[in-house]
Amino acid sequence: ETVVDPAGTASEWARTLGFLNAKFNTGIRSPLDATIQERACPEADTYVKVDEIPFDFDRRRVSVVVEKTRANPPERLLIAKGAPEGMLPLCDQQQCGPTPSPLDETAHDTAKKTYEDLSRQGFRVLAVGFARVPVQEKYTKDDERGLVLAGFLAFSDPVLADTVDALASLKRDGVEVKILTGDNELVARHVCEQVGLDSERIVLGEEMGRTSDSAMGALAERTTVFARVSPSQKHRIILALRARGRVVGYMGDGINDAPSLHSADVGI
Repeated sequence: ETVVDPAGTASEWARTLGFLNAKFNTGIRSPLDATIQERACPEADTYVKVDEIPFDFDRRRVSVVVEKTRANPPERLLIAKGAPEGMLPLCDQQQCGPTPSPLDETAHDTAKKTYEDLSRQGFRVLAVGFARVPVQEKYTKDDERGLVLAGFLAFSDPVLADTVDALASLKRDGVEVKILTGDNELVARHVCEQVGLDSERIVLGEEMGRTSDSAMGALAERTTVFARVSPSQKHRIILALRARGRVVGYMGDGINDAPSLHSADVGI
């Protein structure tokens, strides 16, 4: 829907970086990557891929290293794209104009407000950052540091028209609906408000990490929405509900849903 710099102004540079990352990463293919590439980016043809630091669910980001063709001396960029909460701590600069500037406390607060405002509107948000890196044989996640925050890519993922009716039908049949999502709590709350689910209490993945197995069952039963949860945490919720005698159906469409689809009574 929109691509903005850390201050919320439209940014073609952030769009170009997002396109390069989406074009050259070869791991878990995301619908977001396909969406990024729907709009042509001629400048992307002036770069070649050098290396890749694959996506994983702990880092929640993917990085590629690209080199500008016909540049002398060689000019290499590491381009990282992922969840804003995980990206901002890696950045010590930002780019809101032609050149980078320090990502000081004030700039950090502005950037955080930018992506949180987008999330509150229901957009799924990715942050993109970059760093000029030296020529070397291989790059690892240790090279994902000292980045320049280029901006945020916001995606619209609207609720389907029949969702409210479907939820009402499930309720009539005695089926309790819970949301387990890797998205942040702001996006989750926006979706719940649209479809009439209770989102007053949202449990985050980090809180689950501090919850014992004995307490997990009660938490899973009384909570409707879990946000920023990992695949293993989704799996843990399913097992906790089943351990308390619940019959659990799980619906998911991504590779990160595989463990939960397998462990539920019914995987959809």
